[in-house]
Amino acid sequence: MKNAFQNFALIGLLAILAACGEGVPATEAKEMYVKADTGLDSNPGTLDKPLKTIKKALGLWKAGRELVLIPSIYNEVSGETWPYDAPAGLVIKATASGVVLENSVGSPRRVAFNTSQVQFENITFKDFRRALVQSTGTQTLKGVSFEGGTGETTALDLSKAAEASWSGVNLNNSSVNLSGASKLNLKGCVLKGSSTFNPSGAAELNLESCTTPDDSVDGVVFARDSSKTTIKQSTLSVQNYVVYTGETASVTVEDSTLSSLQSSPALIRGGSFSIKGGRAYGYKRYGLESDMGSASLRVEGTQVYGVAGGIYQASGYLQINAATLSSPSSALLIGGSGVGLSLRNSTLETTQSNSNVILFNTNSTFGSADLGTASSLGNNIFKNTSGGANPRSMLGVYIGAGLTATVAASGNTWMANQQGADAAGHYAASSVVGPSAQGVNYYVVAGVTLNF
Repeated sequence: MKNAFQNFALIGLLAILAACGEGVPATEAKEMYVKADTGLDSNPGTLDKPLKTIKKALGLWKAGRELVLIPSIYNEVSGETWPYDAPAGLVIKATASGVVLENSVGSPRRVAFNTSQVQFENITFKDFRRALVQSTGTQTLKGVSFEGGTGETTALDLSKAAEASWSGVNLNNSSVNLSGASKLNLKGCVLKGSSTFNPSGAAELNLESCTTPDDSVDGVVFARDSSKTTIKQSTLSVQNYVVYTGETASVTVEDSTLSSLQSSPALIRGGSFSIKGGRAYGYKRYGLESDMGSASLRVEGTQVYGVAGGIYQASGYLQINAATLSSPSSALLIGGSGVGLSLRNSTLETTQSNSNVILFNTNSTFGSADLGTASSLGNNIFKNTSGGANPRSMLGVYIGAGLTATVAASGNTWMANQQGADAAGHYAASSVVGPSAQGVNYYVVAGVTLNF
């Protein structure tokens, strides 16, 4: 009898200690339900008697509880008073599609949530000036959509050392701003309208499996300062630039298709840009374009096409390996001054008779032109497939009067039986000092030495 009484007392003591602990008591439901159109803030927040406002639910929230929104529109008309400070550990999810959090007053356009350690699932944010603002903690989003209005709309403003992890996110006329040392990992996104990612400072942006299904997007990534961006396994077709790189920003693209309907898919004006695999297509300008600044561009195993030219490089360093470059104009154009070029194991083709396959055209001079050396053969193939009667030289080198330059071009395949090339299109080790005779394979001006 005594032992039974002691056991009963022990069980009672444990129950009291559990009730005094942090978080949700065992007698409280984990979910707190909200429904804007038919709920009441005097309700207990159960599924059959939901609350009306997120505001009331946040006031009742305890660690370990989840806010579950029943499909309806949550806005100022229904009783919301944006913005809200989301407590760390908050989870907000929907019972089904159709949950819309909306800024309905027009002006001033507000922030929805100031967040830290939070999670949102299957919710649509609509017409907020800034939907989410975060400077600390880690944010998680799953199946969330951001719908912008006619004005400037920001889905996320991420700063300092904050991190965000997103999956299955839709952006329509909504941008994402990253600054400081913040980091965003996004896997699976659909972009429409004016939707851009703007990493700056030392921010890190990682995009994977993203698409632009209706070509409505103007641009995708505008990378500045010393930020780092990685794009993987994505298909991004835009009106202008998929990627803009400036200052000392770094952008890496892998196994993706970048295309521009009106401009070049990548504009590199500083920092570094690397693309491996996939394709880069410019339907009115270049496939890849570096028109100013000291930019570093690396292309490996990529198909590059542009109506105005395959790749244009005005300054900095360009490394191409195992790539395919083609254009109705020149496949590769080098302009400006101080450009360094390394070209290996690639096929370069022009489909227009009055264009060079490779064109060096500068009033100053370039830094280096390495199309292949005796110790490291180029293994490149140069082709003019226009079928024209008088095709322009596949290699054309023009520099300013009185200047000198050397082009290394050992171990490549040219048009066979032309300008001393053999039946296989190869040259024995030799040098040509410009000005050379205008021919199908090459033409170099005075001051230029071409080494086969």
